[in-house]
Amino acid sequence: MSAPLRILFWSTFSCCRSQIAATITAYYGGEHVIAEVGGQVSNPLPQLASQVMEEIGMDIEETREPFMTLFSFFRADIVILLCQPDLEGYPILPAGIEYQVWEVGDPCGLEEQTLSHLRTVRNTIDTYVRTLLREKKIHVD
Repeated sequence: MSAPLRILFWSTFSCCRSQIAATITAYYGGEHVIAEVGGQVSNPLPQLASQVMEEIGMDIEETREPFMTLFSFFRADIVILLCQPDLEGYPILPAGIEYQVWEVGDPCGLEEQTLSHLRTVRNTIDTYVRTLLREKKIHVD
């Protein structure tokens, strides 16, 4: 078996987008992926994020944000930037690092978080994850 694909999910404000993405990726990718999360600002995980993930049988509580360094980017096979480029800053990545920008709004940037909005974020990320895993030849049910 080849080494697992290491994916770093970066979200500027690290509220829950990267955690949702890592949880979904680990669920679908299993032993074929290592999903890590990071962000510029660490925020507590909203309870509603846990709730929308539980609705689809996934536990987001297992996904914790480690201390990020420049090495974290080099260690990754691919970096996924979850952001709205026109509203949020994101890191300038060293040359040669494969990355994608997934335009996903920050659910914690809203004045009032709603289950409906978090479900939309979750479903959008789910679509991106399935597409990425298929592109990388990782079987997704």
